[in-house]
Amino acid sequence: MVFVLSLVVPRTDHIWVFMAGEGSRFADNSKYLFLHCDEKADVRNVWIGTDPEIIAEIRNAGHEAYLTRSLRGKYVMLRAGVYFETHGPIAPEYTGTARLVHLTHGNYLKVMLNDHTRDWPWLLEFAVDVFFERRRRYVVTSDGSPMDNMMSMRDVPAERMLVTGFPRNDVLLQDVRGERLGVDQRVLEEYLQVAGNGDVVLYAPTYREAYGERNGTSFAEFDIPFAALNDILADHDAHLFVSPHPATTFDHNLEGYDHVSVLETGGDLYPYLEHCDVLVTDYSGIFYDYLLLDRPMVFYAPDLKAYESDRGLYFDYEDHVPGPVATDSSQFVQSIREAMDGDDRYSDRREHLRDEFYADPDGNASERVVRAVVEWLQ
Repeated sequence: MVFVLSLVVPRTDHIWVFMAGEGSRFADNSKYLFLHCDEKADVRNVWIGTDPEIIAEIRNAGHEAYLTRSLRGKYVMLRAGVYFETHGPIAPEYTGTARLVHLTHGNYLKVMLNDHTRDWPWLLEFAVDVFFERRRRYVVTSDGSPMDNMMSMRDVPAERMLVTGFPRNDVLLQDVRGERLGVDQRVLEEYLQVAGNGDVVLYAPTYREAYGERNGTSFAEFDIPFAALNDILADHDAHLFVSPHPATTFDHNLEGYDHVSVLETGGDLYPYLEHCDVLVTDYSGIFYDYLLLDRPMVFYAPDLKAYESDRGLYFDYEDHVPGPVATDSSQFVQSIREAMDGDDRYSDRREHLRDEFYADPDGNASERVVRAVVEWLQ
């Protein structure tokens, strides 16, 4: 009934709605595009979400935001001419004739969507295709091979690609007003205090249960040599923050390690990422974003063969990533030691990859998205 109503209610291109993930966070590309549009774009910009505290925080900062279940939220969703989302509209029944702009989750190393063999019921596959993939007017992407991969995984033509770069990367290259919204202020201040006193190593492993399947080894089963890492970090007045994926449970015991902490970001890692000196990850596309800062990276992939078999990657891993690949704990310790000693042998590969993936690494991706959308609305 609601979807039928959404097909007949008149819409206006002067109302843009923004949403991220499943609606409980103020984060990702939608967040930074929303903040930019509320400063620059001559339209009514509205954030839609499911968490009352997040919505209240956004409204208290002077922005317009509503819960999906509220009457005003439903009205705005029925009237909005343009939807911006990262993982699909959180209330697809309200989208009707609106134009959908998929801001994506960034550049991808791991195989996604149509390129991945999904064991989903046919009805779910049909619903995803009809409500999301076929109805998206445009997809935001980066340059070069990322665009080719995006076209393949979503089965969309080149003319539906907006080669703008990603709004969330703007905060890595310039100050964004409101960037701390949706972030635990106490945790961020503690992080910044540590960063001001020494080097910060940020460990951000990827999610390993996508599509309801096990991808490689569970993070809980990882052999992470925290004792040895803590000693190295202590020698260099550095600190390791472990930032598990929001859908991952961190079960490792860090008691007694003064230079290792768990980082609960509140859902948005990017205000932290810009103050990180060394990034540690595995198959997460976050390393593509970190390329823009031109800082060292370490790749800890003890389950590389299993992950490649279970999930699949778009590139040959060890030839592609711009940093040392550690496949066991001793190699991981050695890679961190070298990074702390200033041994940076991958600057040329970082530069090459950055040039390949980013046509305009200037911190103005949000503005390019706005210009592209305004152009096709006219």
